[in-house]
Order: sequence, then structure tokens, then C-alpha cells
Amino acid sequence: MSNASPARNERTIAGLPPGVSFFYLFLFSAALIIYGIAWSNSMVIAADTPGYFETARDLADFKLDQLNDRPPGYPLLLLLTGASSHPTRRLFFTALLLHLVTIWMLTVVLHNMGLNGLWLKLFGSILIQPPYVQSCAMIMTENLAQFCLALSVACFILWLRNRRTIYLAITSSAIGYSALTRPTYQALSLVIVLSVLPLAGYLGCLNRREMLRAALSLVAVSAILVGGLSAFNYSRFGYFGITPLLGYNLSTRTVRFWDRLSDSEDRVVKDVLIKTRDSELISPGSSHTGLQSIYTARPEIIRLTGMSQIEASRYLVRMNLNLIMRAPLNYLQEVGCALGGSYWFPANSSLANMNSRIIQMIWSLLHFMIIGCFLATGLILSGALADSFLKARLTELDPSPLSSETKYQILAYCLAGTIVLYTMIISCAIDIGDPRFRLPTDCLILLMIFLAPMLWLRLVKNHWNETANRQTG
Repeated sequence: MSNASPARNERTIAGLPPGVSFFYLFLFSAALIIYGIAWSNSMVIAADTPGYFETARDLADFKLDQLNDRPPGYPLLLLLTGASSHPTRRLFFTALLLHLVTIWMLTVVLHNMGLNGLWLKLFGSILIQPPYVQSCAMIMTENLAQFCLALSVACFILWLRNRRTIYLAITSSAIGYSALTRPTYQALSLVIVLSVLPLAGYLGCLNRREMLRAALSLVAVSAILVGGLSAFNYSRFGYFGITPLLGYNLSTRTVRFWDRLSDSEDRVVKDVLIKTRDSELISPGSSHTGLQSIYTARPEIIRLTGMSQIEASRYLVRMNLNLIMRAPLNYLQEVGCALGGSYWFPANSSLANMNSRIIQMIWSLLHFMIIGCFLATGLILSGALADSFLKARLTELDPSPLSSETKYQILAYCLAGTIVLYTMIISCAIDIGDPRFRLPTDCLILLMIFLAPMLWLRLVKNHWNETANRQTG
């Protein structure tokens, strides 16, 4: 693994060395042919897919006529690819192209960080495997969300390199649009502003004016997109938000202690919820967890209480927040089980597994090896970074001994890590933490794995140099 950064005058094709570019063109051409044939009639329609179809049909005249459960980010792609009511080949190949562009962009990031051709080819070869491509054949938001996140990371790193405003604008727009695709990312811009930008300032990669400029851009674009849609929904339908599902999502975290609901205040709703949950626990063919029973109970709650869709959503938010305050440890136990378990399990579909137990085992082993490497390298690198920053703090020195390339690698790693951790926390704290929710960040997890050894070696080399300088001084 090379420690050298790419030369400024190095000849590249779309940001990659010619050898890597030609390898990727061959790899991508093969992927388009193989997946196009193997998955010719295999688009996956999940339980949430009808909701995206409904929003896409509502967008047919490019305006929203009702309050939809699903925000318009992904349904707009369905509409543009003619898939507003059924899967189309145009949708599949568009999704596949988005995945291939994602691989190319993240490889450009790795190349900018100093990785050589062999490692870049290995990176792309892993991401072209079925477990990573399967989201292209799923009529769900994971593929588009992955593209938006990768685009934001790549353009942010490019902006740090040359300060071209267009890259910052694309980063801000990509993060904002990711929130319209998956509501999980509504606060992502703010989290990046509060974590990554201060780190960039501490490392000396950004001055105060540049930090303020980036913060305003990131927050403003997200506020315009998310806030604009929320304001529109409020003015037209009386609901401020981009989706009315927050109360239902939170219910998946409190389902095991619905029995704590007040008999006096929530009697009708409590009876419906417990009856539905207990029924799903023993129903043949169900998950036998009852975690999604709130969606089965939804029509009955609205019917018995006479509440509107919006009123039911607001009621469930208040109900669940009260439940969490009454039983915080039960809630934390639910979140902890997802954080430490289910979230990190394979999300392989029948497409990736090809209905073969042997292939499923192979992909599962590959998955756990990658997650194991991610956790191990993350712990080791976190220790090395903490040691480096703590020494600088105790000696009242700035981190200037670190080379500029090392600083950029730290920022790239921490930016990707921020998105990965943010996605994990929100997915497990507000929803069930299904492994599918992790798919948009799997490519960033692999990016971090490839960055970690090189960055660790740079930090160790810097430590040795400092030690040698002190001894000779």
C-alpha cells in the first residue's frame, strides 16, 4: 500500500490513473452485461415499495396533492424512469449506473489519498460483487441514498483540495437530497458541521472564514430542501415535516413495553396495539418479533379513535416519548440490541444469494470479515489518532508535524466515519436497525478499511520522527 500522494501533474482519466480507468471500464462493462442478464426480471418489491409508487404517481404532475408517507426524493427517480407503478428496466440500469459511478467516485478519493493501482482495483472488485449491487434491483431508497452519500464525500474532499465552490455546492446539495430520499439524513449536515468542520479547523486545513462558508452552505441547502418541503406540507396539509412516519418508527422501539401505556389515557390504542403485537408474535410466517405490528394496527387505530392520519402521527410521537421517559432502560436495551447485533448482520437478498445456501454462506463470511476489519482498524486507528491529538494538546502544540496528506486522510476517514456512525445511531434509535438500513454506507465502510492501514502507518512514522527529533535535539 503506497504512502505517496498522487502527483499533481500525474496523467489521469476522470481522476484515476489510465491503468485503473481501463480496468474499471472493463469491469463495469462486464457488470452491466452479467447483471443485466442474470437479473433481467428480478426487481425486488419490498413491503415499503407501494408507498414509493404512491408518491411517484402523486408526483406525475410534479406537484404533491396529498401528504405521503414517503418523501419525494426516490419517487422522483421512479417517475423519471417510468417506474411509478411497476418495475422497469430503465430503473434497474439507472440504479446500476449510479452504483458504478459511486465506485468510481470513491476510488478517486482513495487515489487522492495516495493508494496505488492494485489497491484501487481490489476496492472496485469488491464493490462490484452481488451483495453490494443487490440494492440496484430493489425498489427501495438504499441505492440512491448510497449515491448521494458517496457524492457528498467525494466532492467535500475535492473541495478541501482546491476550494472550488462548485464542489461545496454539490456536497451540500447531495446531503440535502439524501434527506429527501431517506429521512434518516435530515440532521446529517448539522452533524458534519459540528464534527468534521471543527476537526478541519484544528488540523489547519480550513481557516475560520472557510469553516463559516462551508457551515453556511451545508446547513442552508439542507434547510431549504428539508425545511421547504416541511413548510409546504404544513401549509397544504397541516403537518410540519417531510414524512408523518416518525411516530410509527418510534413505536418499533417501544413495542415490547406497550403494556406500560396508561389505561386511563391510552386505553383504546393500548388494546389495539397489544392485540396486534401478540397476534403477530404467533402468526405463521411472521417474524415472530412484533416489531412491525404498529403498521398492521395503524388502520384500526385511526378507525376506532376517529383521528386523521396527521393526528394519529402526532399522537404516536407523544405516546412513544412518554413511554421512553417512563422506561428509559427498556428503550436503551432495544437500541443496544440493534446497535450491537442485528444492524451489523448481512443484508443479502435472494438475488445476491442466488437461492443457494452455499453462496449465502460465502457472502456472509465475506461480510463478517469486512465488518471485523472495519471494527478492528477503527479501534486501532482511533487509538492512534487520540494519542496524536492528546500529545499535541498536552504539549500545547498544533498538529503541524503531520503532513498535509496525512491531515486530508484523517478528514476523509472521519467524514466517512461520521456518516457511518450517524446512520447507525439514527437507524437503531428511531427504527428497528434492520441491516438493510446500513446498505447506503457499506461502500463508505469499505473506504475506511482501505484508508485505515495507510493512515496508521503515517501516524506511526510521524511518531518515530518526533521521537528521533527529541533524541537528537
